[in-house]
Parts: sequence; C-alpha cells; structure tokens
Amino acid sequence: MVDFYLASSEDIRLDDTPRECSVVRQLQTSLHRCLLLVHLEPFLSGEKFGLRGTNILDVGLIAHYRGDSLLNITSWPVSVYVTLLLTGEINERTEISEKTLKTLGLAEIYKTKEDAKNRGRATPLDLKPKS
Repeated sequence: MVDFYLASSEDIRLDDTPRECSVVRQLQTSLHRCLLLVHLEPFLSGEKFGLRGTNILDVGLIAHYRGDSLLNITSWPVSVYVTLLLTGEINERTEISEKTLKTLGLAEIYKTKEDAKNRGRATPLDLKPKS
C-alpha cells in the first residue's frame, strides 16, 4: 500500500521522479527523532551516491524541521532528510543510532502523486482568474 510520495526539488542526486513510499516500520533515532523506514518504487540508483551496482530499495526518512512530525501529517508537503541505514538487520530494534545513517539528500513527501509531480508549482487550473 502506498502511504505517500517522495520527490526532490533541491537535490539532483535524488531527482524529481515521484517515488511511491510504503512505510515498513517506525524507528526512533538516538537523538529522539522519528525515522520512518520506507520501501521505494521505483528504487534509487546507488551509483549517484557512490554505491556502484546497488539499487536502493529502502530508505529512512526524518523530518527536516524539528517540530514537524512524520506521524499523523496534517500539512503537506513535509521536508525530509533521506537516509540510508548502514546497519544490517533491524528486526527487533526500536532505536537506531544516527551514526549508522548516511544522509543521501533533502526531499519532500507529498500526499498524492500529482502533488509530487508538480512539487508545489501552480497548475493551469490554479492560474485561471476566479469569476
């Protein structure tokens, strides 16, 4: 099930391709920040991040701004750090050290694929004069 969509208007390595995100699980970082482990479709190419021959299927998302929550989102889009978990199995863990995360870039999560495609730009309907 798709929970939201990831796109980046700021980081060329993450590009602006809308990616479906399905939440796998929630973790807490060692600095008490919520991290959502999500499965991406389509995947990220690891080559852009120095990981030759690797497809990145799962990433961790952390809210960019303190005070923003990735749980019960009421205001979209939400700016997030996209991270790669450098640890192996996390099956039983509920907390993860931020030292075991590699930041891949900054992106936004959107409620709909259409919003992710537009990334906050006005659509032609938005530009029509109101009568």
